[in-house]
Amino acid sequence: MYRVNAQSRMIEEACLKFGMKYRLVGGIRFYQRKEVKDLIAYLRSVNNPEDQVSLKRILNIPPRGVGTTTIDRLMFWAKKENITINTVLNRLSMDHSNTSDVAQLLPPRALKSLIELETLITELRKMSKSSSVVHLIDFILEKTSYRAYLQNKFEDHEDRWENISELRNAAFSFRDLGPQEDLNRLLEHLALVTDLDSYDQSADGITLITLH
Repeated sequence: MYRVNAQSRMIEEACLKFGMKYRLVGGIRFYQRKEVKDLIAYLRSVNNPEDQVSLKRILNIPPRGVGTTTIDRLMFWAKKENITINTVLNRLSMDHSNTSDVAQLLPPRALKSLIELETLITELRKMSKSSSVVHLIDFILEKTSYRAYLQNKFEDHEDRWENISELRNAAFSFRDLGPQEDLNRLLEHLALVTDLDSYDQSADGITLITLH
């Protein structure tokens, strides 16, 4: 039993580490929570330009006027040219006159937002070579106004922000590894725990529950 949902992370990871089954009552497993997955998607996009799944997730998170039609057009163009979405964004950013075929397919607001996102990711990739992963997380949260997004969209925004803070705590434990390596190791760790976190919750095991 624990007081807030965010505290489940360390208990869940301990269960996974020692192969102990557990059931989470009245909540979603830590690494399946939307806000946690959003932030991880940003970090994965920074670390791996080829990760199209993560990049696609953050194209409009927080909302920046990039709708499903725009995303479909980006996906279509990337497939047509046999390139990644990341490469499409790079080309949009370099086409200052907005005369490319793909730029002509996009609404002006969405085009502007996508270029801003590409600029942010490029800046984060440069930062990752000399800054800690905790600094990267703070920069992402600040530049995307992610806390304001949670406040405007969700009634339980404080609980969701606590989950973000807990993920930041997880990143802090890798601080001694140095820039870039701490990001790599954090993502490796997250990949491991999310892969393991897939067994049947109906099986007998420890019950995890918040106690207010």
